[in-house]
Amino acid sequence: MTISKSSSMKIEELGLPVRTETVLREAGIESVGDIVLNALNGKLLRVHNMGHKQLYRISDALEKRIGIRITMCAVVHVERR
Repeated sequence: MTISKSSSMKIEELGLPVRTETVLREAGIESVGDIVLNALNGKLLRVHNMGHKQLYRISDALEKRIGIRITMCAVVHVERR
């Protein structure tokens, strides 16, 4: 699945813990596209109750599902072998 095709994927489809989904939803983040946009704008860690552990869980889920990884300062496309 490509990044552009998956941008409309709902956060529920990522298999995140309920708390992480709730934090994202309360911040108005409903899709993978919203996650990526907030990460690129440096806003993801500024979301209320968003911590490093949740960011890791989101990044791990995104890498497994669509091949991208979010770090503290970038969104990286990961090539699948």
